[in-house]
Amino acid sequence: MRFDLKISQIGWILVGVPLAFELLFVGLLTYSVHQAELEIKRQEHAKDIVYCTSSAATYATQCAVNVGAYSVSRAEHFKDLYQENKSRTKEAFNQLESLLTASSDSEYLSKAKEARLAANEGTLLLDELIDSVDKGYGSRNVLVSHGRMATVKKIIDRLHLKLKSIVREQTADTADSPKKEAEFRRMTEVFLFAGIAANIFIAFALAFFFSRSIIRKLRVISDNAARLPKGIALNEPLIGQDEIVHLDHVFHSMV
Repeated sequence: MRFDLKISQIGWILVGVPLAFELLFVGLLTYSVHQAELEIKRQEHAKDIVYCTSSAATYATQCAVNVGAYSVSRAEHFKDLYQENKSRTKEAFNQLESLLTASSDSEYLSKAKEARLAANEGTLLLDELIDSVDKGYGSRNVLVSHGRMATVKKIIDRLHLKLKSIVREQTADTADSPKKEAEFRRMTEVFLFAGIAANIFIAFALAFFFSRSIIRKLRVISDNAARLPKGIALNEPLIGQDEIVHLDHVFHSMV
């Protein structure tokens, strides 16, 4: 197959084709790196959700433990711990709902809000228990007889059930993330080495293809220059439209 291209056009091809392939491989590399970063962010997001969920459940449980200890010992230390853990529970739920809202996880957000309602319900009951203890009606027998601690336990169990489902589902959703991340990293390495190898091959192939044609034409002109002083008939005029063919035609015209 013969290509009637000028030398300037050949130069553009030698530069443009490898550059186009390089841009293609850069795009593929960017895509694979971006996907790997997304998987990393998804894992980090899930870990943050699990951490906030576990924290909310732990602090809510500690609230009940603190109030129980306060009702028995009436030590102000446990009352202070209760207030501190109540504040931490609220903060953990705020962070959890913020994370779920940011990721548009409506199903998980609904469960988190249900768990928060249970936590608020339990907090109100625990506040009543502390108030009754402060007023002198807080013996263990009174608490048990009124069934308040049993109610608190049921509320906490309900809260744990909701929060555990979030942890379980988040863990399941991201179970394959490390595998996907590794696949995208391997893909990045493949694209990198394949791109380098392909670019080198294309550059050498194009250079070899076009240089062979140019060298062949230059040899014809060189041979004609050697034949002229000897009076030997010149080679047939070259066919094409590039600068070397034009030079050959001018040479023939001069002769």
